[in-house]
Amino acid sequence: MKELIETAAMMGSSDYKERFRAEYYQLETRLAKLQAMVEKWDKGELNFTPTCPRSLYDTQIRSMSDYKAVLEARAKMEGVELHAPELPAKRNTVTKQQVDENMKDVIVRTVEEFGKPTTYVTIRMKNGFTLRESTTCVDPRNYDENIGKEICLKRLEEKVWFLLGYALQDRIYNTPTC
Repeated sequence: MKELIETAAMMGSSDYKERFRAEYYQLETRLAKLQAMVEKWDKGELNFTPTCPRSLYDTQIRSMSDYKAVLEARAKMEGVELHAPELPAKRNTVTKQQVDENMKDVIVRTVEEFGKPTTYVTIRMKNGFTLRESTTCVDPRNYDENIGKEICLKRLEEKVWFLLGYALQDRIYNTPTC
């Protein structure tokens, strides 16, 4: 299963088959995440209370599953290979694995500031560079540190993608060509 960010470039491709695969991968990822959330709900392991009734989530899962089946049928008819073997990593690209490897050291702390809980998440990248994000809430009664941490980690992941992309571009730019 691909991460959504991995499909972003595919969506802008001029090749319709590549856009088709991106649409399918995004649906597959979103469906899997929704199913995982519902499974956690059933086990009483959610760190939040859903606002919609469970039946609505079940309807959404059925609809997404039906849509996935339609895309799979179309792919077969149109000759779009959805589950091609993974190709070797491209030379000039940043991978999800590289991002994850650069987010190993994580510190999470929540403090009260101005009468509200504020969660700070700091990461140290492999080269020692640190990044920090924070979240707070409107109403302290609604605050959940796990949700704050998750939000901060997503923001930090985007920053790491950006920084690794910049570093790669800089290496390419500064590498002499023969």
